[in-house]
Amino acid sequence: MGEDTGKELDFIPSPYLTGILDKFLDREMIPIFETNRGCPFSCTFCVWGISALNKLKTVSLERVYAELDYVSHYGRYFPHIYFADANFGILKRDVEIAQHIRLLYDTTKAFSAVEMYWSKSAQPHMLDVGKALGSLSHTYVAFQSLDPEVLKGMKRTNIGIDRLSFLIEGLREYSHSAQTDILLGSPGETVESHLRSLDGVLSFGIDHIRGGEIQLLPGSEMDTQATRDEHQIKTKYRFFEGCAGLYRGELVYELQEVIRATSTMTE
Repeated sequence: MGEDTGKELDFIPSPYLTGILDKFLDREMIPIFETNRGCPFSCTFCVWGISALNKLKTVSLERVYAELDYVSHYGRYFPHIYFADANFGILKRDVEIAQHIRLLYDTTKAFSAVEMYWSKSAQPHMLDVGKALGSLSHTYVAFQSLDPEVLKGMKRTNIGIDRLSFLIEGLREYSHSAQTDILLGSPGETVESHLRSLDGVLSFGIDHIRGGEIQLLPGSEMDTQATRDEHQIKTKYRFFEGCAGLYRGELVYELQEVIRATSTMTE
């Protein structure tokens, strides 16, 4: 069966195998899976790698396969399935998971695409993940910025641009596209550095650039008052897709706080 790092998360009952999510599968809502939890990186705009979550914990391969099998043989069609892992591909066993996903697609056609956050470590075995998934997924490389000073401020200097770009080239003939995120409003970023990042990722062969203004997430380092003061961060609040709904007859909504200006970039 290959590498497995344990069953640290198996004590949590599976929402699929216990049938809790059947009513959502009946409505053909998008299934979300999690094979590991936590993130070893400490990007300042993110809360995945905060101290309470920076140790990687896993769901056993046996349970991962069982959940995927359950959904794929449920008798419904899903446009895509989604993985909530912060770094899919960070473990060598993820190659086996990707191969199992491909097998289920080939035998059931219960879904047409796979969405995931690829590992920022860009290890060689991730090529095997991409090859197994093929056209089911796109090559996703989270550059965020190509400017060395901006990356230093984000605490992403341990995520090598060269290692990430090799994935794009290595999977060009297997994946249907290459996507990235380029964030806007990072402390220390200028209009010029942002435009250089956009030009740079296009030169790598990126087909789709996502990202936009940085959202200040509660609990992230970038959200602290010290960072706000140091970089003169100015923000505004906005609605976003799916942020509002009627629950028990009451309108409930949430807002995003996003960076609109810093000491190095005006609104």
